[in-house]
Amino acid sequence: MFRKIPDTLVLILGILAVFIVLTWIIPSGEFDRKIENGREVIVDGSYQRVPANPQGIFALLKAPTRGFIEAAQIIAFVFFVGGAFSIVSKPGPSIWAYAVSWPHR
Repeated sequence: MFRKIPDTLVLILGILAVFIVLTWIIPSGEFDRKIENGREVIVDGSYQRVPANPQGIFALLKAPTRGFIEAAQIIAFVFFVGGAFSIVSKPGPSIWAYAVSWPHR
């Protein structure tokens, strides 16, 4: 009756594989840009094709590692905040009670 949803990592690797294949199909191109009123804007009608850079299986395997490296500070912050909430919401005597009473022992 219910179909089991694939594991999260399988879904992410599937999405990565789709985008790797799209690098072989979708043509590469870019627009010229200019600074206008302190903002970078695209110049109308300036689209031009650039040499393609299709990705392969090696890029698929390196992508998660590169993503973790580039997001290391955000991941560490989320772990730190999660640990802090875990300590604060833990029932019973917490680390804060020990920290306050420590000099008086």
